[in-house]
Amino acid sequence: MALKNKAFLCSIFFVFLCFGSTCKQRSSINKNVIKIQNGSQPLNAMMYLNRDHWHWGMIVRENTLNDTALIGIMKVLPGKTGTLFKVDCFVDSIPFHYRPYKATKGKLVIEYFSVEY
Repeated sequence: MALKNKAFLCSIFFVFLCFGSTCKQRSSINKNVIKIQNGSQPLNAMMYLNRDHWHWGMIVRENTLNDTALIGIMKVLPGKTGTLFKVDCFVDSIPFHYRPYKATKGKLVIEYFSVEY
């Protein structure tokens, strides 16, 4: 009985190992970071993505802003971190527009990425 259980567990492990490796082979991620050192100053930049990837998004990694700011038309609340948005779109570059709105000081670190599944 124990031998059958070991064989079964080894089979399950092998299936997960194979499935995990195929997922890694089909996925690729390009990551870049935009750092806003002075939250009271507007910033314009370009985000360069991989046009072949169908999914891209932005994540707020660090946020010490004292009030609300804008990235494009999206509001970034003070202290809020995490996923800002994800969207399906084939593009190779997107303009990045930061506006302090009500923020007068602080730092903001934004990571943007493009993903192919």
